[in-house]
Amino acid sequence: MKIQEPKLVKVEPANLDEAIREETVYNCLFEGTPNKKVTSPFTVFDTCVFKNVDFSSVDIKSMELVDVLFENCNLSGAKFNSHLISRVVFKNCKMLATTFIDSSLRDVQFVDCLAKYVNFSGARFDKVSFVRSEFLETTFLENKLQNVVFEKVDLSKSEISQSDMNGVDFSDCTIYGIRIDLESLKGIAIDRFQAEELIRLFGVDIVE
Repeated sequence: MKIQEPKLVKVEPANLDEAIREETVYNCLFEGTPNKKVTSPFTVFDTCVFKNVDFSSVDIKSMELVDVLFENCNLSGAKFNSHLISRVVFKNCKMLATTFIDSSLRDVQFVDCLAKYVNFSGARFDKVSFVRSEFLETTFLENKLQNVVFEKVDLSKSEISQSDMNGVDFSDCTIYGIRIDLESLKGIAIDRFQAEELIRLFGVDIVE
């Protein structure tokens, strides 16, 4: 599966608190945490790079992202709900209670991320990869997935429900304590030890 990378050309250093006064922000490089609280009801970021930005100082109620890189950012509590997220990379980011509810994710990569309590309810995935990351106690509810890859991802205690996971390979992932319904199980790929873990979910005893 080939995922399109963000098209990042001619990005210029900018101040986040000044940039989000505009509804759409283009060609900006943001580095470091703002000195003061940054607020906005809605912002579109197009062709932007965020490096070492702590979003605990950023209160953007809703964001749309096209051609964006987040690197070494704290995105805990950030809201990416009900909008397009296209050609975006989240690299080495912290994501605690980050939400992607009802969003459309296309050509998106999560690499070396530390995430917990992330909510993907109602999200649609097309060419999305999760690589060497922790997504603990994450919610996948009523999702549609096409061309989605999980590679060495810890999904412990996550919930997968009412989602089309057909063709998704979890065989090199950690799924300890995962909760998954029968509908979502159809067509997934797992190894023998994972199968034993999932069988116990449905009250089946395995006799040694």
